[in-house]
Amino acid sequence: MTEAGDDVGGLVLQWLRRVVAERIARGRDDPGARTERIAAALEEDPATRPMLANAAETRRRRDPYGAGAEEPSPRRNRIARCWEVHLATDALVLSRGLVLDGADRVLLPGFGPATWRAIGILRDDGGGAEGAWARAVVAAALAHLGPAAPHALGGQAMDMRLREPAERVHVLEAARQDLRHALLMSDAAIGVAVDRGNTDGADVLRADCAEREAQIAQVDLMIVEAWQAGGETAIRYAPAA
Repeated sequence: MTEAGDDVGGLVLQWLRRVVAERIARGRDDPGARTERIAAALEEDPATRPMLANAAETRRRRDPYGAGAEEPSPRRNRIARCWEVHLATDALVLSRGLVLDGADRVLLPGFGPATWRAIGILRDDGGGAEGAWARAVVAAALAHLGPAAPHALGGQAMDMRLREPAERVHVLEAARQDLRHALLMSDAAIGVAVDRGNTDGADVLRADCAEREAQIAQVDLMIVEAWQAGGETAIRYAPAA
């Protein structure tokens, strides 16, 4: 990836972090966005459009097959700028800076159901052992938000003794998200198979969806167990006063 592309990746992360932080402040549990939405927002912003244009021009000059092949136009230039966002987003997915949630939607990592549950606990009170455990679970997610992280949620230091059980929750939720993405992709492919008259393929995909759903249910149980174990550990280390 080019240096300009790396800069575009930074813009993508910065935009998504800000949006997710705003959603947390409003009580919305949505850590992602469609790539088209991110591209449109960055392309429409006068502050970020020049960086997209620079990345697109750098790519055009380095492409011996594409340079000068078409006369530039406002429409082609806009498409090229948006395409840079798509390429940067793909690179972030490969590096696990973002995770997939279906065909054209990406999420910040670390924001699974358990994280949103912990955020709710910290909003309500955040005291005692329950609050200590919630802060440990939320800490990793807030790290992905960087400077955009709401200070109200990260005001107290995490008890490092709870770090390992919190990481266990996040590992399981990352596995759950991978299964969810696979389920969404298979489910979307069923409609395509049916439209093309491929009934056998549709049946295979339905079976795959059923298997993914069963796997997700199994992981959900493991997450519940990991959450309970972490809460019990928090009680031992930080009993409510």
